[in-house]
Amino acid sequence: MTTSEHTTQTEHIDWETRARAAERTVEVLKDQVQRLYNGDGLHMQDQLNRAVQRQERARQRQELLLARQQELEAEVAFRTRELKRILDNVTSGFLVLDRNGCIQPGFTRSCKSLLSPDISSKTRFVTLLDISDRDGFEFDFAISQLFEDVFPEELTIEQMPGRFERKDGRVLKMDYSVLRSDDGQIEGLLTTIQDITQLEQAQQESAHNHMLLNILRDRESFEMLINDFKQLVSDARKALDLKDQVTVRRLVHTIKGNCGSFGLLWLVWLVHEIEAQATIDEKSLDTIEQSMKDFLKREENVLNVHYDKLDSAIFIQQANLSVLKDLSSRLGSDDSSNIHAWIEHITRRPARTLLGPIEEMIDSLAKRLEKFVDFEVKGADLAVDTRTLAPLFRNLIHVLRNAMDHGLEPPHLRGDKSETGKLKLSIEQAPHDLIISIEDDGRGIDTDKLTRRAIDQGLISIEQADQLTPAERYELIFEDRFSTAISVSDISGRGVGLSAVKMAVEDMGGKILVSSQVGSGTSFRIIVPHSMIVFEMNQATVSGIYKAVDRAQVKSAKSA
Repeated sequence: MTTSEHTTQTEHIDWETRARAAERTVEVLKDQVQRLYNGDGLHMQDQLNRAVQRQERARQRQELLLARQQELEAEVAFRTRELKRILDNVTSGFLVLDRNGCIQPGFTRSCKSLLSPDISSKTRFVTLLDISDRDGFEFDFAISQLFEDVFPEELTIEQMPGRFERKDGRVLKMDYSVLRSDDGQIEGLLTTIQDITQLEQAQQESAHNHMLLNILRDRESFEMLINDFKQLVSDARKALDLKDQVTVRRLVHTIKGNCGSFGLLWLVWLVHEIEAQATIDEKSLDTIEQSMKDFLKREENVLNVHYDKLDSAIFIQQANLSVLKDLSSRLGSDDSSNIHAWIEHITRRPARTLLGPIEEMIDSLAKRLEKFVDFEVKGADLAVDTRTLAPLFRNLIHVLRNAMDHGLEPPHLRGDKSETGKLKLSIEQAPHDLIISIEDDGRGIDTDKLTRRAIDQGLISIEQADQLTPAERYELIFEDRFSTAISVSDISGRGVGLSAVKMAVEDMGGKILVSSQVGSGTSFRIIVPHSMIVFEMNQATVSGIYKAVDRAQVKSAKSA
C-alpha cells in the first residue's frame, strides 16, 4: 500500500471516530434534555422559585423595616411637636443658666413673653429681668455662690432670690434646680419662671381685708403699735441728729418687724428698700411716717384710728376708777402706798397685747417660706408692765423671724425629724424677773461656720477667733451688720435685728443667753428685771382692794 493510500485510510478512520463521538454527545444531550423534561428540571425550578421567594421576603422585610422606621420617626416627630407645643404654651418658662448667669440654648418660647422678645442664648439673665441694680447684684452674687459648690446645695438654692418685681409692675417667681454632670460637677441651673402678678394682686386684696379684720379684733395692740411706731420714728430722728446711723438702722429695722406682725406688708417692703440705702436720711423717715399716716387716713372709716390724735391710753373700768376715788379720798401713808400699787396693777396688760397677732405672723411666714411649723405660745396672758417692756417686746419679733428663716429647715431637709418644725415662745414671771424663752428644733448654730463668717466680714481676726470661748462665739450673732444669710430678704439678713434685741435687753439691765446644738435647734433665754408688784403688797391690802372692787362693781350694776 502506498503512502498516499495509507494516509487516506487513516483520515477516514479519524472522521468516523469523530462522527461517532459527536453522535454520542448528541445522545447525551438528548438524554439530559429528556431527563430535564421528565422531572429533574422541577428540582432546579423549585430551587429557583425558593430563591425568588427568599428575595421577595427579604424585600418585604426591608420594606416593613423601612415603613416601621418611618412610623417611629413620625411618632418621635409627633411627640416632639407635642412636647414643644406644651412647653411653648405653658404659663411657666424654663431655661438653664451657666455659672456666669447667661442663658443656655433650649429655653421655652414662653420665656419671650415672660422676659423679653429679644431673649437669646448667651444673654445675661439679669439684663432681661428689668430689675434694680441692687437686685441684679444680689442675684449674681447668689448664683456665683451656688456654682462654687462650697455650701450644701439645698442651702444655696434657698438663698437664690425667688421673687422679682420688674419695673413694668409685673412680678416674677423663680424656682431653681441644680443640674450636675456624671462626675457630680454643676453644669447648669434649671430655672422655672412664673408671672404671679395677678395672683399676688388677688392675694394682696385678700390679705388686706384679713389684716383689717385682725386690727379690729386686736385694736388695743394695734394702737400700741402706732404709739410704738411714733416713738421709734422720733427716736430715729434724734439718732439722725447725732449722726448715729447704727441706731437709726436698728430703729428702722424694728419698725419693719413690727409692721410685719400686723400684716402691713406694703410698709414692710418700703422700709426694706430704705434699709438698702447707703444712708437713711430725714427724707427716708418722712416717707416711712407719711406712709403710715396715709394708711390710717384711707382706712379711717373702718379703723377710726387717727395718727396725730392717738396718745398712749390706759382704759380703766368704772369699778376700778371708783376704788381709786375711794382710796384717794382717805389718803394716808398706807393708802398712798395702796394707790401706787393699784395703779401699777391696772396699768399692766397681758403680754399678748404687746405681742400683737403673733400667731398670724408666724403662719404667714411659714407659708411664704414653704415650711411647716407648730408654733406654741405660753404665758401670753401674764400681766406685764407695758410701759417698761414695750421696747423689748417690739424687738422679740426679730428673734422669731430669724428662727423661721434661718433656724427651721424646709421639710425636705429635716432628715429624721418631723417635717413640721417646732417653735415655742414662753413668758414666765419669777419673783423679781421676767423670763422669756424662744426655742426651735431647727438646724442649730455651727459656731465654726459662725466664726469663719465673722472673719470673712472683717468683724474679728483669725487670732481673735482662736481665743473665743463657745459662749463668746454665740455672741457674734448680736454684732451689728453681722449676718449668716447669703442674701438679704425682707424677713431677715441685714444683721440688724438681733443687735436691736440685745440692746433692748441691756437697756433694761437684763441679759440674753444663747444655747444651740447643730441639727437639734437653738434656744434664746432673756431675763429682765420685772417685779411682781401686786404680790409684794400686804395680803390683807390686796384682799381689801379686791373687795372694794367687788362692792364697786355691784353698786355700778345696781345703778345701771
